[in-house]
Amino acid sequence: MSLKLNSNSINYNVATVLDLTSIVNPSINDTVVVTEEGRGGVFIYRADGTSNGGTIFDSSSTGKWHRQYEGSVNVKWFGAKGDGVTDDTLAIQNAINININTYIPRGVYNCNDISLKGKQGIKIYGDSQSDFRIEGAYNDGTVINYTGTNTLFDLDNLGLDTEETWKVAIEDMTLVKNNRDNIGNCISIQTTNESFHGQIYLSGLAIAGFNNGILAGSTTISIGWLHIDKCNIQSNIWGINAYVNVFSTNK
Repeated sequence: MSLKLNSNSINYNVATVLDLTSIVNPSINDTVVVTEEGRGGVFIYRADGTSNGGTIFDSSSTGKWHRQYEGSVNVKWFGAKGDGVTDDTLAIQNAINININTYIPRGVYNCNDISLKGKQGIKIYGDSQSDFRIEGAYNDGTVINYTGTNTLFDLDNLGLDTEETWKVAIEDMTLVKNNRDNIGNCISIQTTNESFHGQIYLSGLAIAGFNNGILAGSTTISIGWLHIDKCNIQSNIWGINAYVNVFSTNK
């Protein structure tokens, strides 16, 4: 469906992001309200930008539609469903790639490997832990169900250079291995620079069913700084497998 937007229109409503990208011949600063659940919002048409599937979208012309927002990005803007059925890996990865704080609302998100390499000064956070004492009985909160066999959250390559990882927080969610088969790592934190304090902060997490709940450093190179706060880590082969110079934790 093609939609024509007059150059002087404001607060124009369309149902979906697809409708937004189908508008014919938009003008600079045209404003559109998208009402689609999860992906909706206010968008302004601008000449520049790179489409990322969540905060900037292509148009039928040469410009881009820019979401208007402040603060964190929401993974649902990028198409994540959180329905316990859809593979939400790409949507969550695309949201994190914006490299600002990323919010994962309550729901069950099926995911494969997520890379946090090169991310600096950001927080990945949910609504809360879920009660996971009974497998599959997630009654609330944000749950990521890991369907891969390697590492759910990869924070390797600590350092301050542009492509390195530094000062990352993961907070307030349940991270569980699919079928609790004790394969793979939940969170991996590695470095080639033993003297660097990477400032990794893990808070309010519930972690279950992995080989390593948290794998930090190795027998040859330890990481510089790791803080674990109010985490529930159970039913893993190794809950915390860490070689750390500065380690702190709260119950």
